Amino acid sequence: MTYQPPPSGPQGYYPPPQYPPRRSRPLWPWVLGVVALVVVALVGGGVVLLGAFAVRTTKEARHEVSVVYEVTGSAAAADIAYYHGQFDNAVVSGGALPWRKEVLIVGLATPAGVSASGAAGETMSCRILRDGKVLASESSSGPTAYVNCFLPFVLG
Repeated sequence: MTYQPPPSGPQGYYPPPQYPPRRSRPLWPWVLGVVALVVVALVGGGVVLLGAFAVRTTKEARHEVSVVYEVTGSAAAADIAYYHGQFDNAVVSGGALPWRKEVLIVGLATPAGVSASGAAGETMSCRILRDGKVLASESSSGPTAYVNCFLPFVLG
Protein backbone atom coordinates (compact mmCIF):
# COMPACT_ATOMS: atom_id res chain seq x y z
CA MET A 1 0.00 0.00 0.00
CA THR A 2 1.18 3.35 -0.87
CA TYR A 3 0.51 6.52 1.02
CA GLN A 4 -1.78 9.06 -0.56
CA PRO A 5 -2.27 12.55 0.84
CA PRO A 6 -5.75 13.42 2.00
CA PRO A 7 -7.86 15.30 -0.46
CA SER A 8 -7.25 19.03 -0.17
CA GLY A 9 -10.81 20.13 -0.60
CA PRO A 10 -13.83 19.51 -2.70
CA GLN A 11 -13.21 18.29 -6.12
CA GLY A 12 -12.16 21.09 -8.45
CA TYR A 13 -11.14 23.39 -5.55
CA TYR A 14 -7.98 25.35 -6.08
CA PRO A 15 -6.13 27.10 -3.31
CA PRO A 16 -6.15 30.92 -3.39
CA PRO A 17 -3.51 32.42 -5.61
CA GLN A 18 -0.24 33.42 -3.97
CA TYR A 19 0.50 37.09 -4.59
CA PRO A 20 4.07 38.32 -4.43
CA PRO A 21 4.92 39.92 -1.08
CA ARG A 22 4.13 43.62 -0.83
CA ARG A 23 7.11 45.83 -1.29
CA SER A 24 7.49 48.34 1.53
CA ARG A 25 7.66 51.91 0.33
CA PRO A 26 10.66 53.97 1.36
CA LEU A 27 10.15 56.34 4.30
CA TRP A 28 12.65 59.03 3.30
CA PRO A 29 10.36 60.94 0.85
CA TRP A 30 7.83 61.48 3.65
CA VAL A 31 10.51 62.67 6.09
CA LEU A 32 11.96 64.97 3.46
CA GLY A 33 8.50 66.42 2.72
CA VAL A 34 7.80 67.12 6.41
CA VAL A 35 11.22 68.78 6.87
CA ALA A 36 10.60 70.94 3.78
CA LEU A 37 7.18 71.99 5.11
CA VAL A 38 8.66 72.97 8.49
CA VAL A 39 11.43 75.00 6.82
CA VAL A 40 8.93 76.82 4.59
CA ALA A 41 6.70 77.58 7.61
CA LEU A 42 9.62 78.93 9.67
CA VAL A 43 10.97 81.08 6.84
CA GLY A 44 7.49 82.42 6.06
CA GLY A 45 6.86 83.25 9.71
CA GLY A 46 10.23 84.97 9.97
CA VAL A 47 9.50 87.10 6.91
CA VAL A 48 6.14 88.16 8.36
CA LEU A 49 7.70 89.08 11.72
CA LEU A 50 10.54 90.97 10.05
CA GLY A 51 8.07 92.91 7.91
CA ALA A 52 5.97 93.86 10.94
CA PHE A 53 9.10 94.98 12.82
CA ALA A 54 10.26 97.07 9.85
CA VAL A 55 6.90 98.85 9.61
CA ARG A 56 6.89 99.61 13.33
CA THR A 57 10.51 100.81 13.31
CA THR A 58 9.83 103.07 10.33
CA LYS A 59 6.91 104.68 12.16
CA GLU A 60 9.01 105.13 15.30
CA ALA A 61 11.89 106.65 13.29
CA ARG A 62 9.57 109.51 12.32
CA HIS A 63 8.26 109.90 15.87
CA GLU A 64 8.39 113.47 17.22
CA VAL A 65 8.44 114.47 20.88
CA SER A 66 8.34 118.03 22.15
CA VAL A 67 10.52 118.78 25.20
CA VAL A 68 11.32 121.97 27.08
CA TYR A 69 14.82 122.84 28.28
CA GLU A 70 15.22 125.25 31.19
CA VAL A 71 18.37 126.78 32.66
CA THR A 72 18.22 129.01 35.72
CA GLY A 73 20.81 130.41 38.08
CA SER A 74 22.13 133.35 40.06
CA ALA A 75 24.28 134.53 37.14
CA ALA A 76 22.95 137.01 34.61
CA ALA A 77 24.09 134.85 31.65
CA ALA A 78 25.48 131.42 30.83
CA ASP A 79 26.88 129.47 27.91
CA ILE A 80 24.28 126.86 26.96
CA ALA A 81 24.42 123.85 24.62
CA TYR A 82 21.44 121.65 23.77
CA TYR A 83 20.23 118.86 21.47
CA HIS A 84 17.40 119.46 19.03
CA GLY A 85 15.96 117.71 15.98
CA GLN A 86 17.72 114.45 15.24
CA PHE A 87 21.20 114.43 16.81
CA ASP A 88 21.64 118.14 16.06
CA ASN A 89 23.07 120.43 18.68
CA ALA A 90 23.11 124.17 19.14
CA VAL A 91 25.10 126.58 21.31
CA VAL A 92 23.94 129.82 22.90
CA SER A 93 26.86 131.96 24.11
CA GLY A 94 26.01 134.36 26.91
CA GLY A 95 22.32 133.42 27.04
CA ALA A 96 20.32 135.47 29.55
CA LEU A 97 19.01 133.55 32.56
CA PRO A 98 16.44 132.27 33.15
CA TRP A 99 16.57 130.57 29.75
CA ARG A 100 13.82 128.37 28.30
CA LYS A 101 13.61 126.63 24.91
CA GLU A 102 11.02 124.25 23.46
CA VAL A 103 12.49 121.83 20.92
CA LEU A 104 11.22 118.96 18.80
CA ILE A 105 13.13 115.69 19.17
CA VAL A 106 12.76 113.45 16.10
CA GLY A 107 13.54 109.74 15.93
CA LEU A 108 13.44 106.44 17.76
CA ALA A 109 16.55 106.73 19.92
CA THR A 110 17.41 110.42 19.79
CA PRO A 111 18.92 111.94 22.92
CA ALA A 112 17.68 115.04 24.69
CA GLY A 113 20.07 117.17 26.67
CA VAL A 114 21.03 120.61 27.82
CA SER A 115 24.20 121.77 29.55
CA ALA A 116 25.22 125.16 30.83
CA SER A 117 28.22 126.78 32.45
CA GLY A 118 28.39 130.09 34.25
CA ALA A 119 30.80 132.25 36.17
CA ALA A 120 32.72 130.82 39.09
CA GLY A 121 30.88 130.98 42.41
CA GLU A 122 27.42 131.14 40.82
CA THR A 123 24.61 128.63 41.23
CA MET A 124 23.01 126.97 38.21
CA SER A 125 20.33 124.40 37.52
CA CYS A 126 18.83 122.76 34.45
CA ARG A 127 15.69 120.77 33.71
CA ILE A 128 14.19 118.81 30.84
CA LEU A 129 10.38 118.75 30.81
CA ARG A 130 7.76 117.02 28.69
CA ASP A 131 4.08 117.87 29.18
CA GLY A 132 5.02 119.69 32.38
CA LYS A 133 6.69 116.60 33.89
CA VAL A 134 10.37 116.83 34.86
CA LEU A 135 12.35 114.13 33.06
CA ALA A 136 15.82 115.21 34.22
CA SER A 137 17.26 117.90 36.48
CA GLU A 138 20.58 118.91 37.97
CA SER A 139 21.94 121.74 40.13
CA SER A 140 25.45 122.99 40.78
CA SER A 141 27.20 125.69 42.77
CA GLY A 142 30.73 126.47 43.79
CA PRO A 143 33.94 127.28 41.96
CA THR A 144 32.74 125.69 38.72
CA ALA A 145 29.10 126.29 37.95
CA TYR A 146 28.32 123.61 35.36
CA VAL A 147 25.14 121.58 34.91
CA ASN A 148 24.24 118.82 32.47
CA CYS A 149 20.77 117.34 32.06
CA PHE A 150 20.74 114.40 29.65
CA LEU A 151 18.40 111.65 28.52
CA PRO A 152 19.87 108.92 26.30
CA PHE A 153 16.56 108.76 24.42
CA VAL A 154 13.14 110.29 24.80
CA LEU A 155 10.21 107.89 24.50
CA GLY A 156 6.87 109.22 23.41
